[in-house]
Amino acid sequence: MERRFSSHFTLIFLAIILFSCVGCIGAAAQLMYFFQGLKVKAEYDGLKNSRVAVICVTDASSYGPNNLTKTIGQILGSRLQIEVNRIQVIPQNEIENWKDINGWNEIDFVQIGKGLKADKVLAVEIDSYSIHEGQTMYKGRAMVTTKVYDIKNGGEVVFSQGPAEYQFPKSHGRPALATDEQQFERVYLSKLVEKIAHSFYDYERVDEIADDAAQFEY
Repeated sequence: MERRFSSHFTLIFLAIILFSCVGCIGAAAQLMYFFQGLKVKAEYDGLKNSRVAVICVTDASSYGPNNLTKTIGQILGSRLQIEVNRIQVIPQNEIENWKDINGWNEIDFVQIGKGLKADKVLAVEIDSYSIHEGQTMYKGRAMVTTKVYDIKNGGEVVFSQGPAEYQFPKSHGRPALATDEQQFERVYLSKLVEKIAHSFYDYERVDEIADDAAQFEY
């Protein structure tokens, strides 16, 4: 709620600036065009009205078998539950229980989708995950591949993106003296999940602009 209020306040502020910079003639048309340009459409909107299993796998050897993947799955699932209309996200504990019982090999996403009675599986593969840049700086990096499997349609891949690298901050690392590792990683994972989630619902570009600006402050 606070995030949306902030976005709307920013839009109002931009509107005031725009009206002060242009004449009355045609100002409304220019303002409408400007605001429409701020709206980013979902790259894939097929998760709505679906029972979805969000499953993350990673090669991060510094973690236990479930810690990083479960954290990303939980954060991403919660965000989609809020932003995507009429989505039913399968709880992570239900997914983890199925993995344990069935000895899932982290390869066959269609198999786990069928086992969980999911309509779709959102599979997120994280490679080359790191939050360190040398010994004195923090900088998050991960190669991300995202796919959606339509289980009801024979497991067809209906959306695919990546592999693509996501870095935070984009410009320079965060000095280790300015933050601790857990704090930095929480911030990085929230930014990483937001980047992944944006593919599946409409959002305001002003949020992305604000996110870029925040990187200079962090």
